[in-house]
Amino acid sequence: MQQPREQLKQNTYDYQEKFDKRVKERNFELEDLVLKWDARRVDKGKHGKFDNIWLGPFHIKEVQYDNTFILKEMREK
Repeated sequence: MQQPREQLKQNTYDYQEKFDKRVKERNFELEDLVLKWDARRVDKGKHGKFDNIWLGPFHIKEVQYDNTFILKEMREK
């Protein structure tokens, strides 16, 4: 009975490893141009198929933590 469980566990690890290879690591720096995901419009029925669900562009003003940024609009100085 243990063997199928171990095989399933190994298959899960293999799949995750395969997925991780396709993910691009992104390193953002100060003053990079970025778009912000409009999370309020993501819920089902709140946007149409071709609606824009991105806000921006913005500049990165400050990096606080890993993947946490303070943004400023392009026209701000």
